[in-house]
Amino acid sequence: ETAVLGVKTNIPFLLAILQESAFVAGQTSTNYLQTHMANWSPDSVALDEDDWLVTAVFELLQGRGGQMGRETAVQPDHLNRPDPWHDGSTWRNVKLT
Repeated sequence: ETAVLGVKTNIPFLLAILQESAFVAGQTSTNYLQTHMANWSPDSVALDEDDWLVTAVFELLQGRGGQMGRETAVQPDHLNRPDPWHDGSTWRNVKLT
């Protein structure tokens, strides 16, 4: 199972192709999509309140770099050191002379 948020994908289309008996039987050609999938359209999906809430939380976490919940009031000094893998500043643009 795959969940992709924020980006439109062709996963529903690919799943529909996999359900076609001709495709499963290996009866495919270069015009398979025109002959078997020409009238296909995605089902309209209505999002309920929980879906919107999950999406909002995901967006919030992405905006924080996925760091929510990792912070504590007191952290040992070794945890406060800068981490270049999580630092989005311009340290990579420093010119050495």
